[in-house]
Amino acid sequence: VVSDIIVLVYLNNGNNDSAGNDDADKNDQKEVPDVTGKSIREANEMLSLAGLKLKIQGSGIAVEQHPSPGDKVSKDTYVTVRFEE
Repeated sequence: VVSDIIVLVYLNNGNNDSAGNDDADKNDQKEVPDVTGKSIREANEMLSLAGLKLKIQGSGIAVEQHPSPGDKVSKDTYVTVRFEE
């Protein structure tokens, strides 16, 4: 038995009615949230809830990100976030 482990679980409703439909894909664009000033955990949660993925550079607090906040990107796009102490 393992103790003192934190497991983050993110659920997806599995609704993928847009498969093979280019018009639906255009409407499935996600807006990149602003994660600057957030911890890695907070940034990961915000991006996950937006349907995006986090690529971490460094540690500490988010100081820079790409794509930029407000950009429209496809679902499951990686957002690279630089963190500093």
